[in-house]
Amino acid sequence: MNATEALQAILSESAAKTLADLSRTLYKYTDAGVSLAARLDNGTCLWNGNEAQRSLHLLPRVRALGVSSIVEGSDAEVPLTWLELDSCADAADAVKRFDEIVEQVDEEACRLWDEAHTEEEGEAS
Repeated sequence: MNATEALQAILSESAAKTLADLSRTLYKYTDAGVSLAARLDNGTCLWNGNEAQRSLHLLPRVRALGVSSIVEGSDAEVPLTWLELDSCADAADAVKRFDEIVEQVDEEACRLWDEAHTEEEGEAS
């Protein structure tokens, strides 16, 4: 499967038309508010909130999606985990692998948030 087909499967599964739509969905519907990055064919990264994520014309140039999260109220963050889109076997594989990355990043960010806030409460006692 090529990268464009894999991306289209992921966008379709999320009812998104653009990377900006997908980014908003991820932020809104994950506990940690994960962030989306996209790597283009020339190596350029489009980070969460970049206006270019709204462009339909850039979609065929996307080669990888990255998911990360900062942990509010702490210095912790979950670094980018990339999905190389052309490594997906088919549409179902692309969606499954992307969903797994989102879930892992979200769970790790929530774990770090709990850890940071539990420590703060323990120090205050």
